[in-house]
Amino acid sequence: IFSESKNTAAMADAMVSKGIVLRRLGRVPEAVESYYEGLKNFELAKDKAGIAYAQMSIAKVYNDQEKDEQAIGLSVKALKYFESISKPTMEDIYTKTELNHQIGEIYFSNKKYGIAEKYYNEGYRLAKQVNYTTMMSLLLDKMGRINYENGKNDLAYQKYQEALQLKQPELFKSNLYISLGELCIAEKKYAEAEQYLTKALAIGKREESLDIQMHAAKYLNYLYKSTKTYDKALSMFELYTAFQDSIKVDASRNTIKEQQLKYDFEKKELNLKLTAEKKAAVKNNWLIGLSGALIIVLLGVYFYYRNNKQK
Repeated sequence: IFSESKNTAAMADAMVSKGIVLRRLGRVPEAVESYYEGLKNFELAKDKAGIAYAQMSIAKVYNDQEKDEQAIGLSVKALKYFESISKPTMEDIYTKTELNHQIGEIYFSNKKYGIAEKYYNEGYRLAKQVNYTTMMSLLLDKMGRINYENGKNDLAYQKYQEALQLKQPELFKSNLYISLGELCIAEKKYAEAEQYLTKALAIGKREESLDIQMHAAKYLNYLYKSTKTYDKALSMFELYTAFQDSIKVDASRNTIKEQQLKYDFEKKELNLKLTAEKKAAVKNNWLIGLSGALIIVLLGVYFYYRNNKQK
């Protein structure tokens, strides 16, 4: 309908939305194609907000594929647009917050903590502005983690405690309890560490999160080994390995699928490039053919005129 009515911007929005659904269904190559179709139409419509929206979406796919350079490049482009808005809406601020977190995560995963912290701090400032408490908690946890990695345990503890005071889902709290437990073990505050990690384990059971239970059991094992409570240490080690095996089983079911998706994604990129090259070659062949035909016609006209003149 949008195509028939030549509503380019609306058609672009529909294509990007379709891409989001396809990505969630795991149909990555189709999602990429849909995203780029949306981006192309947003560019035709000269819709800057739409272009940024499409760039954000494509960046997430690149992030999934661990193509960090491309993911950062597109995310930064999108962020620049939202930063250029003189009177941002609440939705614009939410988006800026998420983009700062998204970019920070890539730098954090590559252990570039200084750059990551800059984006986390800006994201936190924006999240606080609109009372986006779940994002505030997540960013404080990450900032605490950076301080911990840099040996600034007091600052890390402060960030974790600040995050705990915020309104947030229980799973967010459980992550903070694990972070606090790990830090307290390093500080040899074993009683406090046990309290935090036991709380995290209970939340993991209640929320049926294997990942939370696995990490809580892992640090409880460290704790009990440190306090020479070996029976409990063994119990937690067994629990940790059981959860680890369960997660590996779930992951292995998707390994072949993920490899195929990665292959398909790379193949799609290659096909897009080859298609573009083929189109260019066909176009060049047409131009050469038409030029040749035109030269033949002109030569024919010239010789016909000359023969007539000679006669």
